[in-house]
Amino acid sequence: MAEEHVKEESLELSPCRVYRQLLSFLIDLMIAFVWGFVAFLLTAKIVTSTTRFNAAYENVKKVQLASSLYKEDDEGKNQELTVYLESSSLTWEEKKTEMGQAVISFGDYIYEELGTEKQEAYKTLCASYFLAADLTYQDVSLFAADASSAYGFRLNSSCSAGEQYYVEKGYAPFLEGSALTFLSDNFSSYKADLKIILSDTMLIGVPLGVFIGAVVAFYIIPLVFKRGRKSLGRYFFHIGLVSKDGLNLKAGAFTLYAFVFILFHFVLSLVSFGLPLLASLLMMIFTPKHQDFVSYFAGVTPLEDEELFIPLYKGEEQK
Repeated sequence: MAEEHVKEESLELSPCRVYRQLLSFLIDLMIAFVWGFVAFLLTAKIVTSTTRFNAAYENVKKVQLASSLYKEDDEGKNQELTVYLESSSLTWEEKKTEMGQAVISFGDYIYEELGTEKQEAYKTLCASYFLAADLTYQDVSLFAADASSAYGFRLNSSCSAGEQYYVEKGYAPFLEGSALTFLSDNFSSYKADLKIILSDTMLIGVPLGVFIGAVVAFYIIPLVFKRGRKSLGRYFFHIGLVSKDGLNLKAGAFTLYAFVFILFHFVLSLVSFGLPLLASLLMMIFTPKHQDFVSYFAGVTPLEDEELFIPLYKGEEQK
């Protein structure tokens, strides 16, 4: 009885300080990030080799090039036209010509693929942008209305702006903003293929990477450091976990604890803007034994165990 009393008193007097828990958690987060990133890359490699992904990817590339809003670079990848031209060796006059032609070509592509109604919607979009009152240089409009023009506007011959100004202030914002938005909003098959690419990589790879990284850092490694169930972060800061009875957590109990810990702090945090992490931090600060949310309800106590011996079973003595 006296031995048990001493053990209980040690638990009461030696809770792990908050700053040490936070520093150990940051180390474990970095480890989880590394393993999670590796898992994400492996997942992405598998996903991008599927027939479904490759079909969607090729369809997206085809539409992008046909729209004239993209250019294929030397590596065979599509780049937004504005990005492609920005890194090219073309003169500002040539860039202005390319962008002006892209505005017209995209409208023609809309007519070919979607018909007159959508082309008229694009014409209205062009007019609202290029003929806007604030699109000026020295109080002179960059563009002028022209009923004879296919899309209702032309360069304003009265404007003295240079080619670079036309590119950066006139064409580029429209092409990388309004035109790309019109493409994704009105080409349904293109939008569906983009969704496949996004969902098959990010929406599968990111959650899986987060989960695997957390499992390695907060479950697998503590299984190796059996006494005290230490992650690498807890190992460096000499923090051990003990159960309500002052003993080391058994494998089954620790497995349940670790997976609830991971689900609460990582999976739920992904969909709730980190609120579970905030709740744990507040509980760590204000609870007497500085326990996080899961530890508090599981009866698990973090101890600074540089000198404290955590027995694996009742009656075990330190050698």
